[in-house]
Amino acid sequence: VEGVNIRKKHVKKTQKMQTAQIIDREMPIHISNVSFCNGEGKPISVSVRMLENGNKELIYSENGKDVLLRSINKR
Repeated sequence: VEGVNIRKKHVKKTQKMQTAQIIDREMPIHISNVSFCNGEGKPISVSVRMLENGNKELIYSENGKDVLLRSINKR
């Protein structure tokens, strides 16, 4: 995710930089603060469904219907 967690950093004057500055730095975001979004950009809640052959499917519900987000094959 780019451009979300921007912080300001105050930098002192050095021999390389002749003036003190305030620069914007991008900081990391924890994975718990990120969510899946549907095609419209709205956040969705994902659940895991186990199949009989041991594979897993990531699904979400849209308008009362289950939509397959991704299949995870068992190795």
